[in-house]
Amino acid sequence: MLGRMVYNSGKYPYLGLYYRGVNGGPILGRGAVMSRLLVNILMLLLPRFLPQLIRYGLLVWRLTFDRRVSIFLRALVPLALVYLVLPWGLVPDRTPILGWMDDLIILGLALFLLLKLAPGAVVDEHLGRAPPSERPEDKDPSKVVDGKARFLDQE
Repeated sequence: MLGRMVYNSGKYPYLGLYYRGVNGGPILGRGAVMSRLLVNILMLLLPRFLPQLIRYGLLVWRLTFDRRVSIFLRALVPLALVYLVLPWGLVPDRTPILGWMDDLIILGLALFLLLKLAPGAVVDEHLGRAPPSERPEDKDPSKVVDGKARFLDQE
């Protein structure tokens, strides 16, 4: 047995729950337990969401280099990536949480605008979706009459 989970009420009460080793010393603090929990959750969800992330990543890549999409839309994602890398911005990156969150918000907004404002036919083509059919028998098959035609010479 590696250890058991106990509540720390002694010298360092801010540690909360931690694993106590066989010899009485702590093995894992609460942060290590939480990180292991998050890794397990990620490993559980990764097979479900990774194919979609790859598909939409490829879609963004293809839309960025497709000339049928407006140059302003194509420039959004590279400019957002430059903004992400630069150390200054709306909120400086030295501010721990807000500095990183504004970078992610700008990147997410750029991705959203690219995907929503790009022409639908181009997005469907890159996703491999078939374009909608304009044939009347595909829209409402009950209103289509099948028949044969024969051309007669009128001499």
